[in-house]
Amino acid sequence: MMKDHEISIAARPRVSAIYIVLACLSLLLVAIATMLPTEIAGIPVYDEDGFIEDLTVLGYILCAALILILGGWTFARKKALGILTILLLLTARELNFHTRFTTMSITKTRFYFSADVPFVEKFAAILEPRRDCRRHFGLSHAAMAGSSSIA
Repeated sequence: MMKDHEISIAARPRVSAIYIVLACLSLLLVAIATMLPTEIAGIPVYDEDGFIEDLTVLGYILCAALILILGGWTFARKKALGILTILLLLTARELNFHTRFTTMSITKTRFYFSADVPFVEKFAAILEPRRDCRRHFGLSHAAMAGSSSIA
């Protein structure tokens, strides 16, 4: 049973049409990407810093912008904050933020156990995601430490 403030997708044909168009465009882009040669005018398409990687960053930004434009700021803040956070992290990963500010990639286990990586970088890499999780998702220190007690 629907509540008064809920609107079914059938009652919003504009939104349904947008989803259908976005799905078709996504399929078209995948089809085009699979037919591309490995190089265009000497520029690698699939390599790191290639054409596909640049399009991926643009796609993540476009998705975040559509969430903000179609849903509005209140929707984005209350309902889609997790998706927006994931899109931001994926964008940062595609832009090589996992290696840009540190000695090596923070996604490798070797980063945390290597003597070549300064302690400050290791500490920042461990501390930063915990701080962001607490701030974005309202987690307490006890919840982040794995405690089963409820504050």
